[in-house]
Amino acid sequence: MRWLGLRHRHDAAFCPGGLHGRDRALPPAEASLVTRGTVLAEVALTPADRPINLVRYSVLDPWPANLSLVQDPEGTFHLLMRQGPRHLSTALHTRLAGRTDRIILTYTWDAPARRGVLAAYVPETRELWQVPVPGPFPMTLRDLRRMTREATACRLADGVRHVALGRGTCPIGPMPGLDTAALIATPDGDRPLGALRAGDRVLDTDGVPRCVRWAGSVTLPAVGTQAPLRLRAPYHGLTADMQLAPDQRLLLSGSEVEYLFGQERVSTPVRHLADRHSVAPASPAAPVVTYGQVLLDTPAAILANGAAVESFDAQPLFSAPWLVNNSVLADLPRADWPDRTGGVTPVLRAYEALSLKEPRYG
Repeated sequence: MRWLGLRHRHDAAFCPGGLHGRDRALPPAEASLVTRGTVLAEVALTPADRPINLVRYSVLDPWPANLSLVQDPEGTFHLLMRQGPRHLSTALHTRLAGRTDRIILTYTWDAPARRGVLAAYVPETRELWQVPVPGPFPMTLRDLRRMTREATACRLADGVRHVALGRGTCPIGPMPGLDTAALIATPDGDRPLGALRAGDRVLDTDGVPRCVRWAGSVTLPAVGTQAPLRLRAPYHGLTADMQLAPDQRLLLSGSEVEYLFGQERVSTPVRHLADRHSVAPASPAAPVVTYGQVLLDTPAAILANGAAVESFDAQPLFSAPWLVNNSVLADLPRADWPDRTGGVTPVLRAYEALSLKEPRYG
C-alpha cells in the first residue's frame, strides 16, 4: 500500500503519488476513486462521559460526504459514513471504557470485495478488537486530500495524535519492528533481514538453527508509536547502529538482571530505554518507514547486527483465524502457523526497565 496523507496537530503532508516520494508518474485526478484504502488514527484515550468525535470529515461539495470515528463512554467505537443518499454505520465494542491507553484505530475498506474492517489495537497491552464493515463506500482522492489538508473539513479531537490516509489496506495488529537492512545471524553467515524468506534458517541467541515460517515487511507512518528509534553501537553487543520500531523487544541479560528480576534474561520494548545513551530518536528520511521481521517455528531471540532481539510475536493474532487474515501474516498458509507463540522471556514494564543501569559496551 501507499500512504498518501499524514496529518499531525499542527502539520500536514499530502502527495497523491505517495509520501515515499519515489513515484515520478503523473498524479491521478482528484475525482478518481480510492477503491481500497485506509484511515489510521493514533489516539490517546481519556475517560469521557459523552461521545467524542475523534475524526469528523464533512463536506457538501461536489456532493454531501461524511466520515466520522466516534468514541463513546462505554468503550465502543463507531464508524459513521455518508455519501450522497447512502449511509453506513458500524460499531466496534472493546474493553477500553475508562482507560487512558494510546491506541491505533484503523478503518480499512475494499469496495470491490464489499468488505472492510474497523479495528482498535493497544500496542502496550497487545489487545486487539476487530469488526467487519460490510459494503464499505469507496472514497475519492479529493476526500483524502481534504481530510489531510483542510482543517475546517476534517476536525480532530484533542486526543488524536495523528491521522494517516493511504491507498491500499494496511495490516492490523502487531507489526514488524526491525530495520530491513539489519544483518541476521544464520548458519551460513550474516544475511540482511530483507533477503530472508520462508524456509530459511536463522540462529537463535544460543546458536540453535530455527526455521523461518514467515518473513516480511510493512511500511508505516514514521510518527507516534511507529517513529523509529536508533539503537547505538557498541551498546547491547551491536556491531553497527540499527533502526528499530519503539515496540520491538530487546533482550537484556547480565548479573544486574539476575539480581533485580531473578531471571537470566528479560526483554523490554526499546521505547522503555529511549532516554538512555544507547537509544536515541532516529531521523527518518521520509514521512514513512519500513520495518521487517521473521516469524519462527518456535518463539526465539535472534541476533540482529549483533544485538539480541525477539522474533515476531504473533500471539494476539492466533486466537481467531480472521484476525490473522487482516494482519501482516495474511498470506501465511494455515499449515505453516507455528504450534506455539508468545514472548521468549518475561517482559519488563517501563519503570522496571529504567531501574537498570546503562548497558556496558560490547
